[in-house]
Amino acid sequence: MARINRRFVVGAIAAVLGFHTLLLGGALLVLGSQRVLPFGALAAGTGLLFIGGGLWRAVGTWGAGDAASGG
Repeated sequence: MARINRRFVVGAIAAVLGFHTLLLGGALLVLGSQRVLPFGALAAGTGLLFIGGGLWRAVGTWGAGDAASGG
């Protein structure tokens, strides 16, 4: 039975949450008024950072041949 790579799972979850945060920020930017514009930009930027960090962690774990998890 294959072991679950926790670093990959955490990275994948972060990327999915980041994608949804990016969607929320984009919706605020497109549909919101001037009052919510800064919040839309902040949410979109945070989403991009989470996507980048999550993919970095998940794909970086794949590329390390399981050495990153110590196993």
